[in-house]
Amino acid sequence: MGKKDIMKKIAGILCAACLLLAVGCGRTDPQDTVESVTASKDTAPIETETETETETETERQTEAAVLPEVIGSWMQSGISDPMMLILREDGSALYYASETRESEYTSTYTWEDGVLALNMVNLDNSGVTEMVFQADFSDEQGSSMTLTQMDTGTDLSLLYGYDQLMPGTYDRLSFTDEELNTLKETLGVPEDAAVTFTQGDPEYWYAGSRWLINVEIYENGTYVAGGAYDPLTLEACRNIMQYSGS
Repeated sequence: MGKKDIMKKIAGILCAACLLLAVGCGRTDPQDTVESVTASKDTAPIETETETETETETERQTEAAVLPEVIGSWMQSGISDPMMLILREDGSALYYASETRESEYTSTYTWEDGVLALNMVNLDNSGVTEMVFQADFSDEQGSSMTLTQMDTGTDLSLLYGYDQLMPGTYDRLSFTDEELNTLKETLGVPEDAAVTFTQGDPEYWYAGSRWLINVEIYENGTYVAGGAYDPLTLEACRNIMQYSGS
């Protein structure tokens, strides 16, 4: 074998060795791959559960934020002698049968997280009995509210059946802040005027066959605009006074 052939053979051996080294350096150990995949599988569900819990909590907070305010006047729908239920800001309550209006009862209530606890007057004048209702609203404005009695084990016998009159769907018969601002605009009150509103309890207008609420608008303590309005249609009906400046 000549010198040139020997050199070529050595060069070939060196090239083959380099290729083997290169492949060895870039090799991934199968066990490493299995461990990596296992770790990914173990980690993924934990991240998913955390995201789900966060989303659920956000949904709860959102629902609580848009829960309509229960304060106001409410009248049962679909009843021949519907109950009127008035819940005031100070925690007092007034309820009565709106057509016959034989008796009016004044008491108190509490409201928390969609649950209404109404202290109903015992008909033997011995005090009150608490009735608890789940309140479900038709929309974010709370234009209607359905009261479903919750079983708390309380003895309701002293209400003499009056408790059976309270559950049902009630329509709101009082104005929201947005509706009051709409009335303010129709009465010609300037948008930038610093005013306060008062609204009375619903009163039945026999001549017009509808319920009305008297709305008064004050500027710097002076009555400047108002009137009696239909709470269902916002129609101006009686004693309308347009704004003329304070």
